[in-house]
Amino acid sequence: MNASNDSFHNDIDKERRQRFRVDDTAILEVCAVDVQDTSIKPAASFFKSSAPFNLVRDIHDIDQEHAAVLRSLGEKNPELALYLGALNKKIESIGSAVAESILPEDQRLQAIDLSEGGIGFVHDVKLVDGAYYALKIWFHRALIGITAYVRVVGSNRSIEGGYHIS
Repeated sequence: MNASNDSFHNDIDKERRQRFRVDDTAILEVCAVDVQDTSIKPAASFFKSSAPFNLVRDIHDIDQEHAAVLRSLGEKNPELALYLGALNKKIESIGSAVAESILPEDQRLQAIDLSEGGIGFVHDVKLVDGAYYALKIWFHRALIGITAYVRVVGSNRSIEGGYHIS
């Protein structure tokens, strides 16, 4: 391979990473866990049940379950599919407004960087490199709620205060 090919492949890799990157704001909760828990308990079990978060997840799950049906209807009857899509947007707007209106005061939005390589965010407390944590992430504008396990690969002092976690 020559230098121009290396540059070309680097550009393609960089473009691919950007395409699969989510830079957004979200509400984030973090809970330290034992590595053994990651194989026997769902990450959601480490967090107190939250009506707004559950509402967001339920709306998203219903959308996912019925996406193929809506596509099929759209092929047969485009007007009906447009109408149902508009109803879906109304329901999502109502759900988002309701979920946001009942958020506890201590919940705050923060920047999240999510990519195929992992997740990055700023946290008030330094997390232990190599340790496992359960995350609860609510992308409230997109009506997507995620719980997952992560292993910290870096926890460095942030210029803005707190620690940048990756």
